[in-house]
Amino acid sequence: MSKRTTLMAAALGAGILTLATVQAQQKSGATLSAMDYIQINQLINRYAFAVDTGANKGGDYADLFAPDGKFLQRGGVSHSGREALANVGYRNSRGPQSAFHYLGAPAIEPTPDGNARGKEQLVQWEFGNDGKTHRIFGGGHYDDVYERTKDGWRFKQRRFIPSQSGYELAVYNRAHR
Repeated sequence: MSKRTTLMAAALGAGILTLATVQAQQKSGATLSAMDYIQINQLINRYAFAVDTGANKGGDYADLFAPDGKFLQRGGVSHSGREALANVGYRNSRGPQSAFHYLGAPAIEPTPDGNARGKEQLVQWEFGNDGKTHRIFGGGHYDDVYERTKDGWRFKQRRFIPSQSGYELAVYNRAHR
């Protein structure tokens, strides 16, 4: 790729991000910088890797949360505190090559207190490991509160809301065995 093409692509990306930033800020009256949006997106992206791999015995997962942050899973079960969060990040891990949380379509909005809220969709997809067929085994979305801390943006609260489309999921999996 030429230097000019690279610069044009970077300018286009910055323009799109700036437009999204302005639109979100116009809705709420609060403001976040383009860098805030980038850093929150990085937090979201690191989440999938941390929960799938269980890196540092769940410590990488726990580090994504504010000191008083909490994770709410289905059924209203709440996890808070570093040890409890590390256990969540480690309990379902499948090792350093694991990947089954696919997050997308983040919608981030500033809040009047200088923090932010967001949602992103989740698809849990298992690729044919050990000769098994590919399958989608879950999904839903996350409803988040992000907090700006001395260490950067962290989850103040992350709530998992499972999809209600179990029938469609079962039909897909049966058809793709």
